[in-house]
Amino acid sequence: MNAKTETAVLEREKPETPSGMAMSQNLIAGTRADVMAQSMAPTPMTMLDAAVRQGVSIETLDKLMALQERWEANEARKAFSAAMADFRAENITVQKNKTAKFKTDKGTTQYDYATLDVVCEAIVGSLSKHGLSHHWETKQSGDQVTVTCHVTHRMGHRESTSLTSGLDQTGSKNKIQALGSAVRYLERYTLLAATGLAVKDKEDDDGHGTEGTTPPPTITDNQRADFDAAIDAAADEDGLMRTYQSLKTACEAVNDEASFKALKAKVKAKGKALGLPDDFLRAKKPAYNTGDFEVNFAAWRKAIESGKRTPDDIINMIQTKHSLTEEQQKKIRGVKPAAKAA
Repeated sequence: MNAKTETAVLEREKPETPSGMAMSQNLIAGTRADVMAQSMAPTPMTMLDAAVRQGVSIETLDKLMALQERWEANEARKAFSAAMADFRAENITVQKNKTAKFKTDKGTTQYDYATLDVVCEAIVGSLSKHGLSHHWETKQSGDQVTVTCHVTHRMGHRESTSLTSGLDQTGSKNKIQALGSAVRYLERYTLLAATGLAVKDKEDDDGHGTEGTTPPPTITDNQRADFDAAIDAAADEDGLMRTYQSLKTACEAVNDEASFKALKAKVKAKGKALGLPDDFLRAKKPAYNTGDFEVNFAAWRKAIESGKRTPDDIINMIQTKHSLTEEQQKKIRGVKPAAKAA
């Protein structure tokens, strides 16, 4: 071995310098700290591992196994909820793409709806992005068919929605076609229900044959929940009347008489709780919306200052359709005609 080679070998075999040793010790210490941190936050699995090493009884192991299963199920449930929240945050819209037209005893009925392929195209890709998948399960009993939509997270938690209906006997369908039509209808709406989505501006559906009659259009579940919350939160008559007018407009837009009656009853009950007279809905016109009042006040001021209208003219015009608070009337009356130049 020559001198140059011997020197190279000695360099490779040289003991670590103090700085090199410190670095190695830091790495070892960091690894130990990670292990200690993990051991300080035990899970049912780490407890189970420790129990096996200690040779505990089968009964204790069974209890720890059950605890581990419950822990995993709870973690999967939390992951499912988080994934669904992220999925719904995408604000997915399902558009109607087809028109149905059929004859009834009262004439011809026509409406638009979204087909199953359009519903799936709008939903399935986003479900997959968040670790979610779906599948359907179908059961038939006589002329009744039940479809269940299962939505499953990759960690294993699953939630399901089921709907049952009769066969779609409309038109000249044979029994297999009637069954297929009903199943497609139920698949579409169980998927929508399971994911918390609805067809935009949905008025009807193409499942008229599954119930024998076309289901009437309704306000959405979210609208109904918002109106319920607004009624509960109303602190005075003006706030309650504004909510009443909003829900009335929404229900009339889709001719949802049932929801209107139910919500109106809640408004009356809230009015009673606020100490309002039984006929307060008939006795008083709806309050003028505060935001609209502020927006329109500039135009009213201009009309009064120019001499084209008096404050009483403005107040009487508004009160043909709405009621004004004393403060609103005072603000209008506070506007004076501009002084004429000499």
